[in-house]
Amino acid sequence: MGALVHLSALLLATSLLEGGLQVGVADRQLGNTLFRPAMNAQLYGDVTVMPNLLAVGAYWNGMPTGDRSPPDRRSASDLSITALGVRAKLFWPRAGIRPYASVGVGRVTAEFPETRIDGRVAVASILHFAEIPMTLGLHIPLEGPFVMTCEGTYRLGLGFRNEAYDSLLHGGSSARAYTWTLHFGLGIAL
Repeated sequence: MGALVHLSALLLATSLLEGGLQVGVADRQLGNTLFRPAMNAQLYGDVTVMPNLLAVGAYWNGMPTGDRSPPDRRSASDLSITALGVRAKLFWPRAGIRPYASVGVGRVTAEFPETRIDGRVAVASILHFAEIPMTLGLHIPLEGPFVMTCEGTYRLGLGFRNEAYDSLLHGGSSARAYTWTLHFGLGIAL
């Protein structure tokens, strides 16, 4: 009987919709170019599929502020990188602070400005590639409908290649792409 009361309390305490803004820092590598850590923001929205266990949703990383990524070579201009995708979150079924893991898939847009170094030029370009974000986080209920999140994400990039930019900065190119993000967020759960 006690387990049934506990389960009922968990189901009633679960919201159906949640959305919010997360801010933090991103550290990334595209090809052979390492980027200095930079501020990063992400909008998110989730819909509960299985109360207190599974939610699905969308994210827009790099928004609403844009994500200016400074390359390791100070003579090169910042890039603008955003990602739009979907993810599924699996929660540890308990009341209060809930750990979660998520995995998703997204489309990354990287805007490379024209870059000149030592008389050589890489023309401006816009590239698209896929990412698979894998996240571990904490979901912390606050007063009223507010929630706080804290999460770390590894974002594996697939299909990236920018030979002109990579060769200009490093003399060769690579398809390697990844990003680490650490976010703290505030959301509203309804």
